[in-house]
Amino acid sequence: MGYFIVIVHGEGDIHFGFNEDGSPHNVNGFLTTSIFKAKTLDKAKDFALLRIDERWRNSDLFGLLSGDLMLCIESIEEISAFRYYRAKVVNFFQLGGYLPTIPNKGHIFY
Repeated sequence: MGYFIVIVHGEGDIHFGFNEDGSPHNVNGFLTTSIFKAKTLDKAKDFALLRIDERWRNSDLFGLLSGDLMLCIESIEEISAFRYYRAKVVNFFQLGGYLPTIPNKGHIFY
């Protein structure tokens, strides 16, 4: 079993939030980071693409789609068990800010 950090790039006709006049705020795409435990690198890629696609299609928290959402793997890296658990657990404890965490969710829009 390996541990992987995956950066996914999404593009499409995406509306995220609203402008002051009530019209949808359009963005061209986004990048997001996820961390997975998987048997192989290919399984980690599949998990990342499925998780992001499901998140966008099944939740109003992530915006609205007009047309297809195209997802691709921007980068993938195998990480140690220590980095995996640090990303999962330290986000809870924060350890007074002394140990930096690894991003495990969130989006950067452009």
